[in-house]
Amino acid sequence: MNFASCDKLLLSCHSWLEFTDQLKGLPTTTDQGDVFERLVQFYMLTDPEYVSQFEQVWHAKSSKGELPSGVRLNLNLPLDDEGIDLIALSRNGEYTSIQAKYRTDPEASISWGELTTFISLTVDTCKTFLGA
Repeated sequence: MNFASCDKLLLSCHSWLEFTDQLKGLPTTTDQGDVFERLVQFYMLTDPEYVSQFEQVWHAKSSKGELPSGVRLNLNLPLDDEGIDLIALSRNGEYTSIQAKYRTDPEASISWGELTTFISLTVDTCKTFLGA
């Protein structure tokens, strides 16, 4: 989903219940994930705890066109979606990789298999991240 569609959906929600109900109506789990990633990004850009730690939070997918190319190059981040959803720049100049996983079942665990690409890319390929 594009940012405008994600933002419109997010602005229409006034509670977590409304948010989850809206996500249930989306046609694909990819769309659900896109909206959740945007929510996490906004949260990190507005919550005082994160605002005090990070000066910027970008979406990592090249198709979103948000991450500056110089940052992508500096981090050795591939153009394709490899499991890193967001990149945060800390106030002391360090980068943090973030993977945001939405689950319809709040009791469901995230499997190791779902994390391996994210961890591999963060640690082995990019090497300049503090993983989150």
